[in-house]
Amino acid sequence: MPLQQFDEYAPLFAEGYIDDSATPMVPVTITDTNLRQRVDSIIINSNDTIDHVVALCIGTEPLLSVNVPAGAGFGGVPAVDVFKTISTWSDLDHLTFPTQGVVLKAYAEEAVQSGKVVRVHCIAGLV
Repeated sequence: MPLQQFDEYAPLFAEGYIDDSATPMVPVTITDTNLRQRVDSIIINSNDTIDHVVALCIGTEPLLSVNVPAGAGFGGVPAVDVFKTISTWSDLDHLTFPTQGVVLKAYAEEAVQSGKVVRVHCIAGLV
């Protein structure tokens, strides 16, 4: 397979919200494109006052989980850079979905408090 097959030809920014209306352990869609994509960065922030474990899924298959501290991305608390957080995959810097129809989803293992939100930002490109 030639390498140029994975060169990005168009940017893609997707964002998913996990709020108090989301059911714990039920994924919300982050990327919903039906095109092939390469995910270059996943950043998670939260204005909730409690920590959350956020799981990322490829379709319905769990991929990884990260801890998102209370207030991540606000008031001096750094947002969570997923690829830099995963110590077991220290050299992971992107995900390539080489087939069409692959969807990135996320869910919180605990309920988000009323009026609060956990945001999952996905910076990617179409390949």
